[in-house]
Amino acid sequence: MDTFIVSVREYGLRLDGRTMNEYRNVKINLNKNYGEVEVNIGRTHVLSVVKSELVAPSQEKSSEGFISFTVDIGPLSINPTSHAYRHNRTTLGTEIANYIERILKETGAIDTEILCILSGVCVWSVKCEIHVLFDDGNLFDACLMATLSGLKHYRYNEIDVDSFLKKSKCEGFAERDYQRLENTIRKLEMIPLNVHHFPLSISIGYINGKEGLSYIVDPNSDEESISDTIIHISINDKKEICGISKFGGAKLSLNQINFAIQIATIHSEKLHQEFKKAFDGEYLKRIKCSDNKGKIVIDKFKTNPKITETEFDANPPLIMQILSNNEPDKSDNKVSSSIAFSNLSNMEIKNTELDEYETQHESKLEKASFSDRICESLEQVQLDQSVESIELLSAVKSNIKIKKRKKG
Repeated sequence: MDTFIVSVREYGLRLDGRTMNEYRNVKINLNKNYGEVEVNIGRTHVLSVVKSELVAPSQEKSSEGFISFTVDIGPLSINPTSHAYRHNRTTLGTEIANYIERILKETGAIDTEILCILSGVCVWSVKCEIHVLFDDGNLFDACLMATLSGLKHYRYNEIDVDSFLKKSKCEGFAERDYQRLENTIRKLEMIPLNVHHFPLSISIGYINGKEGLSYIVDPNSDEESISDTIIHISINDKKEICGISKFGGAKLSLNQINFAIQIATIHSEKLHQEFKKAFDGEYLKRIKCSDNKGKIVIDKFKTNPKITETEFDANPPLIMQILSNNEPDKSDNKVSSSIAFSNLSNMEIKNTELDEYETQHESKLEKASFSDRICESLEQVQLDQSVESIELLSAVKSNIKIKKRKKG
């Protein structure tokens, strides 16, 4: 089998019909639970699960949180021709986890100081578990992409303060310190992790033939079994090289490495487009006010990620005006930002119904309580949006709270 693959490769062909410079199809599925993402590169299937909990910080770094990565390669996921079948599964999983940790931490993709809640008291401990469901080659690229997708998709969950205090043996806190800790934790919102950049990996294998070493992009399990060396190059969305790792004994010249970097840069642009497309095409949630009790009902719609510049004020009527995609009155505007809603006109919010609703209940509802409901709705919409939309809704919500404090 190995001789046949090498013979086919010498004619510029591959068993799956790809060219030597062709990447397999990439698919990213965002599950319903935040932090759970499935990534497919061809038949290679990887699941990423991100979890977090509150823990006490270390004494050496009292203002930094923790983040860890584990890669589990189960026995049922192994292809007989895969790299994991020929080597120890635990060792390969450790190598991939170390590769991911080195790329993300040393390049500053994730800042552990952001995970601190109260210095010296409590910090976030984020755990990213990568499960290999099927190995058909190129696990390094699939695992790193699944990790970054899971971190981007993840939201901080609700916190059990009492359990944290018991676990970290903080029962001896003074009443003032306990109240300060509890108030700080209770105010935490369900927000995404702050990932500064997204370095994706591109793997290139080298096979020794009659004419020397020849390269193949994204080797599958059969091609990995005959590769003399494999080089993994991670490049972020700004075309910056974040790391290079080489496995295998074959020597590569400087020209070969530079050529591999050029190839990886081209493929990284396509991978980043797929990565961005997976999140921009995600379903967003819309706000719809009922006529009965002013409850907020969340429905789903698709949006076209088209960015348009607009200005807005933080009072409730103008927020509804923005959500209905009407042009706001710029004379009263105080905050300028970007809004990523292009198809919001499809929402089933009618301005006439809103006017009638406000007229009927104006004597019963205070503006402060109305603003609270707007803030709550914005937090719910914030859960499934892109980075641009999250920044917009956060700005709207912050401006509402500032105006409430000024009126109070």
